Amino acid sequence: MNSAVAPLPPRVHVQRFNTGLDQVRAARRFVRGCLGATHPRCDDAQLLVSEIVTNAFAHTDSSRVGIEVIVVTYEDMARVSVLDAGSESVPCVRRDSAGHHTSGRGLAIVEATADEWGFQRLSSGAGEVWVLLRCPVA
Repeated sequence: MNSAVAPLPPRVHVQRFNTGLDQVRAARRFVRGCLGATHPRCDDAQLLVSEIVTNAFAHTDSSRVGIEVIVVTYEDMARVSVLDAGSESVPCVRRDSAGHHTSGRGLAIVEATADEWGFQRLSSGAGEVWVLLRCPVA
């Protein structure tokens, strides 16, 4: 008899958010609720969703139509993605060593904090920015 325990299936949580920067706080609360306050990467996930949602409202048509946040939890990682209304540009990390800008550091924070991150344009024209956060299994 095999005593190995089968891994738990991933849990998927989806929430739509209306327009407006006040929705950034709501997105953080949603992520915290999905992961639980004691999750080892909860603070990182909340920080990252704040940055990505803020960018979605600032740089896409999401300021008119809202966004969707998807949290998928696995035993050893969490994936958080933000679907936005899309734009002509592709998100990129600002590589400005002078540091004189008062904005534009969001994706640098994402890159420094997430284990992996990326962007894809969906067939609908929407954009998806996602982050992957690995966490130890107890």
